[in-house]
Amino acid sequence: MVFDYKHKTPSADINIRLSLKSICADELVQYENKYRFSKLCERQCVNYDRKWSCPPHSPAYTDYSKNFRYCLLILLSCRLSDFDHVKSGYMKVKTSNSILKSQSDRLTRFLESELAGRMLSNGSCRLCKPCSKKTSGDKCKKPEKLRYSMESLGLNVAGISQDYFNHPLLWYKNKTIPQYSTVVSAVLTNKPLQNGDIESLIMKYFPACKINPVNNH
Repeated sequence: MVFDYKHKTPSADINIRLSLKSICADELVQYENKYRFSKLCERQCVNYDRKWSCPPHSPAYTDYSKNFRYCLLILLSCRLSDFDHVKSGYMKVKTSNSILKSQSDRLTRFLESELAGRMLSNGSCRLCKPCSKKTSGDKCKKPEKLRYSMESLGLNVAGISQDYFNHPLLWYKNKTIPQYSTVVSAVLTNKPLQNGDIESLIMKYFPACKINPVNNH
């Protein structure tokens, strides 16, 4: 299922594409390599062992998903050409990612509630600033709201995006901006979803006049 909508900012209207696909939860086990991605986090990410949502505190996808039968994959993307009002190439990427992550968090938590499921977020938890792991090292302040990202569970998100959406992930490299920015999240659930069910949920979340289905029938 694919939908297009505009996100209005003070400076520009950002065109966002939303893609969703319902699969069996155990299909993602083939993309799991907890050891590899935890080691990548340890070497490259400033949040390693500094947030309760991140390695080494995050579980493996296999353990986290074992009580769920289905998974709704959610991909949001936008073109960097919509950010011509932002001067710096790096800031174009940062601004687009901020918008997509915020949009993804709100939508995914809505779907989690509607589906009586458990969301898999994008990136590290952003509920508390700073996370208590950075300061006191004490337990999480909001354990009932804490959610893990797909990456922190050891999932190869680039592979999932490519295989299920035919959508390669692009990154900012050598001061060259990519064509688009992307975030991927998911909701684990025990409710089987057909395309009609997904469309009904999306129309419930968005005013019908603000989102357009794209070639879904």
